[in-house]
Amino acid sequence: MKQGRRNFLKVTSIALAGLTIDPLRAVTTNNNFYVNRALGLAFYKPNNWHYVKVSDLVELKKKLSLADEWKDIEQYVWENTGEPICIIAKYDQNNPQNIGKYSPSIAVWAEPKSDYEEYNFEGLEQYSDTMASARMNYIKDSDLINKKYVSTNGNVSIIEYDLEYTLLHEELSKALRVQTKMVYAEHGSYYYCFDFVDCKEANQVEEDEFNRFREGINLI
Repeated sequence: MKQGRRNFLKVTSIALAGLTIDPLRAVTTNNNFYVNRALGLAFYKPNNWHYVKVSDLVELKKKLSLADEWKDIEQYVWENTGEPICIIAKYDQNNPQNIGKYSPSIAVWAEPKSDYEEYNFEGLEQYSDTMASARMNYIKDSDLINKKYVSTNGNVSIIEYDLEYTLLHEELSKALRVQTKMVYAEHGSYYYCFDFVDCKEANQVEEDEFNRFREGINLI
């Protein structure tokens, strides 16, 4: 994960070379490259992976099962968990051949710090602990395996959470135990979260791909 305006401009100019870009357009994608000028965020999508359409996200949520104590207020939970700015899946969710196949994924979130002023968070750790705990409450059979503070070059603070939980999905033939690495970052006026989810049980482990994705993240 890199930071700095100079690096951001260098990377985006290379990735978007040859394209006619509207300078007022906040979000641009070019093959495997994604840049969001409004959020000061750029990254490379894994080769041959697929963006999940925002319109498809609502349907995907309906097919997921929450922890038992939350089932009666499922709609309330989903309405109050917000939306990621994008989700990337290894397998195309709109291809009928992939129905019933577990797909590793990457989800990217960005939230203005100003949205949480009333909570008086003292920094990234308090924010990330609050967010991670809330998510663990409604995920079925969740277990926190590890929490790690990562010091990076520059001024980007990072905290990682390794989590396991049971995934219940109406299109899967059985419940699966999946692994999630939640990477929270604080930079400028935003909190960022990157979710990396794969599954040993389904023989879908993407540690190398996830590491490459992290190395290609640029923040300004």
